[in-house]
Amino acid sequence: MTDISMRILLTGFEPFGDISINPSMEVVQALSSMTFGGTVVDTLILPVSFEQAPRKLRQWLYLHAEYDYIVSLGVARKRTHLSIERVAINCMDASKQDNDGLIPHDKSVVFDAPAAYFSTLPIKEMKVWMEGETDCPIKISNTAGTYVCNAVFYAALHELARRNALTQCGFIHLPSYQCMPLPEMVGCVARLVSRLIEKEQFDYL
Repeated sequence: MTDISMRILLTGFEPFGDISINPSMEVVQALSSMTFGGTVVDTLILPVSFEQAPRKLRQWLYLHAEYDYIVSLGVARKRTHLSIERVAINCMDASKQDNDGLIPHDKSVVFDAPAAYFSTLPIKEMKVWMEGETDCPIKISNTAGTYVCNAVFYAALHELARRNALTQCGFIHLPSYQCMPLPEMVGCVARLVSRLIEKEQFDYL
């Protein structure tokens, strides 16, 4: 297998609340101008909306060929480390409104669906791969919260499970710029993409 057959989707979020510049959007936009051999790396910016973000992602997946990997990015401003998320839960519960003004409480992301899905990305390998690009701690997290980031993470995994797709999918929370400068965030995610490509090639030798 050569990298020309590979397809990767990177997603990030638009600004929201008092976050006028969302690091996840900045990183995704930076990577959209990079090349990774013959690998197709698509990028998608999602609205910070409990209703619209999962819908937009599902529509995107419907219109595009199956991906090998989906890596979604969001920001967790109160965390002082980069978080590779392990699990998405079927719950939307917010203390602040989304960009549509919604504040859901104990609502399901998908009605009558499993309580949770685990990331299907190689999360422990990812931690090792990215650690060389920054001095900021990188940790595996067992909670993606219950805001829009988790809703997108869950919706993606549910859609892939529903289709019996082979796509590997997961979520990464970026910290604030004070903890990790933008060039380091870009470097970490670029290295991750490169190593996923290398891993896929090696697995098919």
